[in-house]
Amino acid sequence: MNTANAGLWINALDRAENLMDEYANAVTAYHSYEGYDSRRLLAICEEVADLLSKIAGWLQDDAREIRGTAEFWRSQLRHD
Repeated sequence: MNTANAGLWINALDRAENLMDEYANAVTAYHSYEGYDSRRLLAICEEVADLLSKIAGWLQDDAREIRGTAEFWRSQLRHD
């Protein structure tokens, strides 16, 4: 696995988790008719979606790399 990608997606997951906590608090404020910022709610949703899309791309890259490594080991088994 590409360790650089692993670090990127772990950091992105942490950021997404923090944003989801912020989103939950903002939705609670909305439902209790306290002050809330609908623009911020929209921005959180968009940022989380962007982060998850990036993570998915990085994971696909890692999966391709690991499949390539598996193919290498498969070829080694044929020669053993």
